[in-house]
Amino acid sequence: SFSPIPQVLIDSEIEQMISEFSHGITHQGIAFDQYLLSLKKNVDDLKKEFEEPATKRVKVALMIKELGKQQKLEATDNEVQEDIDKALTYHNYDEKIKSRVETADYRERVKHFLTNKKVVDWLKSRLVKK
Repeated sequence: SFSPIPQVLIDSEIEQMISEFSHGITHQGIAFDQYLLSLKKNVDDLKKEFEEPATKRVKVALMIKELGKQQKLEATDNEVQEDIDKALTYHNYDEKIKSRVETADYRERVKHFLTNKKVVDWLKSRLVKK
């Protein structure tokens, strides 16, 4: 059972979901504003629709974070660097990519992603029968 989730966390997740959704639509070559118009919706409508899934995403993220702490599962600096090196190799050491992946913010996102993956792998190893 959860204590009430601070609205600021839910709002932040809603903004992230809208950004992801917008990026996906734009990546398909469709202007996001035009897409919303075609659905007869606006961003506020999306925010309302995303409230419940955002709340679920926040709860899952909090559970994964807590489980990671309890089980002492965390990506190491070496694992983070290996992942960054793979990204650089994949993109042929492109200078634009290099300037993005060498930031502290990117490094923190990679660490968060890899830590979450460790927690999920740990869960699978205990819950999924082979």
